[in-house]
Amino acid sequence: MHDVGDQPVQGERQIKTPLVIGVGASPGALDSIERFFAKLTVGADQAIVLALQHHETYDEQRMRGIVQASNGGKVADIGDGHAIQGGMVYLCPPAMITTIQNNRFAIRKAEQAPGERATIDSFLVSLAEERAEQSIGVILAGTGGDGTLGTATLKDHGGLAIAEKLASQDEAEHLRNGNTPAAIADYVLPPEDIPEHIQVYARHLRRLEEKQGFDEVLAAAASSLSRIADILRNKTGNDFHGYKQNTFLRRVQRRMQVVRIDDIAAYVDFLRNDKDEAQNLFNDLLIGVTEFFRDKREFEVLETQIIPKIFDGKGGGQQVRVWVLGCATGEEAYSIGILLREHMARMDSVPQVQIFATDIDGRALTTARVGRYRTNIEADMTSERLARWFVREGDTYCVVKELREMCIFSQHNVIKDAPFSKLDLVSCRNLLIYLNAELQNRVIPLFHFALLPERYLFLGNSENVTRHPKLFAPVDRRARIFKKLETGTRLPPEFPITTAAGRVPVEVPAMRSFGPDVGLERRAQRIAERYAPAYVITDENFQVLHFSGRTGRYIEPTAGG
Repeated sequence: MHDVGDQPVQGERQIKTPLVIGVGASPGALDSIERFFAKLTVGADQAIVLALQHHETYDEQRMRGIVQASNGGKVADIGDGHAIQGGMVYLCPPAMITTIQNNRFAIRKAEQAPGERATIDSFLVSLAEERAEQSIGVILAGTGGDGTLGTATLKDHGGLAIAEKLASQDEAEHLRNGNTPAAIADYVLPPEDIPEHIQVYARHLRRLEEKQGFDEVLAAAASSLSRIADILRNKTGNDFHGYKQNTFLRRVQRRMQVVRIDDIAAYVDFLRNDKDEAQNLFNDLLIGVTEFFRDKREFEVLETQIIPKIFDGKGGGQQVRVWVLGCATGEEAYSIGILLREHMARMDSVPQVQIFATDIDGRALTTARVGRYRTNIEADMTSERLARWFVREGDTYCVVKELREMCIFSQHNVIKDAPFSKLDLVSCRNLLIYLNAELQNRVIPLFHFALLPERYLFLGNSENVTRHPKLFAPVDRRARIFKKLETGTRLPPEFPITTAAGRVPVEVPAMRSFGPDVGLERRAQRIAERYAPAYVITDENFQVLHFSGRTGRYIEPTAGG
């Protein structure tokens, strides 16, 4: 197998560019390692690289025995600069960071303590960047967050990621709230079933190359993009017709590889009929479209003009609340968190600050919760900021604990789920562009309802609120920052929002539907508050997110100790 654009002659293929399968495991997973290797056959044009967490705690002799039994004794240690050969199982050396560069191994001494080296992520990230579509990652259970970034990077570059399925695992719960590779992988399988899946996938890659190759698949797919975008819009309500074509093609190609379909027409049928594929493709399309402090000038305006106003008049015992929608893998939420923290460091009395970071894709949130990123983030911020807010672990950077604890990441669909409330800032950057005009018109009033008076909405540079001049006024039009205007109404818009593009059309009344007669609206509000049950919405830590009207009758503390 060889990389796209590489053209070795047929006889060189096996020696020059074997398909590399990176396997990450922890000391507690020796049984999983045995079950995986017992079923593994390594092809002459494949190489297995075993990256171990806490390698120094392993029984080295037993480990080598397990691996040798599966592969006829073809086990090799890794040396710096060694070429990768087919038919081999390689063991990454202990207390070292192992990566791939130019089809050779690169190793260096780990500077961090055991448990802070990200040995699995460091290898898998380099594998993805080196081999793109021709990479496979396997992460066995027990690695914690190490391997999550590698899994995301493999998918971002077109590779395949497989994680171990635990016998007792509640997959739905794991997907919603997990921070491990299993919550983000393409397939979650028992360890003994993974080797067969690797071989089936490898045969698909070989067949694809021999038949036509990646570039030809992309060319054939281009003519079908409009139909694929139509299906996505009908099934998810999100419009990708204006999405960057080359990225769209690569994401479609990756999904075709994952489900092992060669023909684009067959994939379109599969996308139309399979209950999960539209969501899987949708999630893949949202991978890798964010970065720290994306759009530098806009963040400078936020830092210098908006955040000081948010904190003005707020001190100890009060709250600052921020909602970041479409947070993806967390870069934007943490960027805003850094600006908030830096301002708080200059205050004498600090309010409680909470960032609610939401996304429709639970798998992206998995990466966000771990808070580990590739070294290319060095280009996104000053070296001072990098040193203050991140810890270097192997070939990765991890967000410091105080910043992670400020952010609550949760799955949320702005079309279907109730908004947060009493907010000082709503950041919704480059999410609205995926919604059609009708949905955009209905979402903007939700943001108005969610914000406190005279608080701020931060949009992406392709988005605007020009159709809602009575709801928001520009603070800095070029930076897409707007301030909430008072309309004399407190009634929320209806949700869930549905449209003709979705299921059943539902007319959502405009915020000013009562015209000048706000008295009628206030009377309706009073009736609702008097006769409807009182309620409070809390998070999992029982912090109050939203009160209904008059809850004091029920939860006001009594006098005395």
